[in-house]
Amino acid sequence: MQHKIKGLVLIAPELVNTIPKRLKEVPVFLVWGKDDPISPFSQSKEFIEHFSHPKTQTLFFEEVAGPGISKLEAHHPDRSRLEDFYLALQKWVKTL
Repeated sequence: MQHKIKGLVLIAPELVNTIPKRLKEVPVFLVWGKDDPISPFSQSKEFIEHFSHPKTQTLFFEEVAGPGISKLEAHHPDRSRLEDFYLALQKWVKTL
């Protein structure tokens, strides 16, 4: 039995060149906080260009780490903005 990847969820990824080229045609759900201090949001463009599947979708948060929250939390928008993340992910999965 052969398994097939139906989609790939990337949350604030760090290096696009570590993703195998064969996954270029896989739908991607790319999640990023614009205030991420670990994986700069400026890298998101490179990831968007890397994946060519029409069902690739992005979820970008303007600010994840608000006042009183560690800036490192911006690297985990899936934890800090759980409800927004979950609803958008659920909607994307239905398109696959």
